Amino acid sequence: MQNTRKIHALSKLLEHGCLGIAVLLVGFQLYFTLMIKLNPALIMPVVTERAIANTIAAAEPLGYWLASLVFLLPTLALAYGIWHLSRMFNAFANGNYFTEQSVAHLLVFSFIGFATQLLGPVVHALAGLLGRLGKPENFLELNITIDQEGIIQLIAWATFFVVAWIMREGTRLAKENAEFI
Repeated sequence: MQNTRKIHALSKLLEHGCLGIAVLLVGFQLYFTLMIKLNPALIMPVVTERAIANTIAAAEPLGYWLASLVFLLPTLALAYGIWHLSRMFNAFANGNYFTEQSVAHLLVFSFIGFATQLLGPVVHALAGLLGRLGKPENFLELNITIDQEGIIQLIAWATFFVVAWIMREGTRLAKENAEFI
């Protein structure tokens, strides 16, 4: 009984934490997107993707909005994945530990994280292309680099995905065994 209350309390905390992170993630991305155009000198010291930020900042209005929207897509996808993670913690808080629903939320979270990690360079290249619309130097610049941090993140996302897949198989087998008996 004591563990059930601890799991409930921790799961509720993690559920609300995930929701907060998802909202902050989207909010900060929207803030940076607007500030890139309005006051780039204010935020450029903290921007890690300076080349794409400079391209978006120098874009014509249509190119700016299209590039900003495309650049926002991975953040929106990741926020959606984190929302699914919060739904998994909600299921845990309600006592649904190893159900198809809770495992499905973990699968969606891990798949979105893995896909955004892999497709990030393609999205940045497309945003840069859209940011240069109407300019003579419009070209597709695709830089794919994997550093130590990127490899670790890919391994982490793949691990989440494999664990969720194994958990789904485990719940399927448990359901089959329960029907057999």
